[in-house]
Amino acid sequence: MKSAAASTDRTPEFVRLLMQYERRIYAYVRSLVPNRTDAEDVLQETSRVLWEKFEQYRPGTDFVAWAFQVARYEVSHYRRRQRGDRLRFSDEFVDLLADEAQGEEEHLAGTQAALSECLEKLPPRDRDLLTQRYEPGASVQGIAERLRRPVQTIYSRLKRVRRALFDCVQRTLAAEGRG
Repeated sequence: MKSAAASTDRTPEFVRLLMQYERRIYAYVRSLVPNRTDAEDVLQETSRVLWEKFEQYRPGTDFVAWAFQVARYEVSHYRRRQRGDRLRFSDEFVDLLADEAQGEEEHLAGTQAALSECLEKLPPRDRDLLTQRYEPGASVQGIAERLRRPVQTIYSRLKRVRRALFDCVQRTLAAEGRG
């Protein structure tokens, strides 16, 4: 069966969007499905449905919101199949969790966008220090040795940079009405 997405050659667009947002979609599904294996199955089914219905997605609109709607439907479908389980939350409770999870996801996305914006505003020297600190296997001791500075100086500078980032993110979110 050939989907409309394939027939209009939107395959690269679909793959890009799914790869970009799959972790967020999985986190949303996982917040609603207690068993990890079941959540992975629901994610697979959600991905299949997203592909089949991709012609309904309008470029430039919120892919994550659309994917969450599909995932929510697939979670409901999964729950209907699980009716025989003795340990089950009510549909109303799961709906409440879904609303809460979506709200948290939107807040997190806004915070991540603000953080990216604030990182760009940092002086290159501070941005470079953060990059060095969060490289795999990096240590403050190693950075201090490379920069020929006392370890405490590096700790203090990292503390100031992190504080500046935190304050910038808070201001950005407040200015956008999300803080």
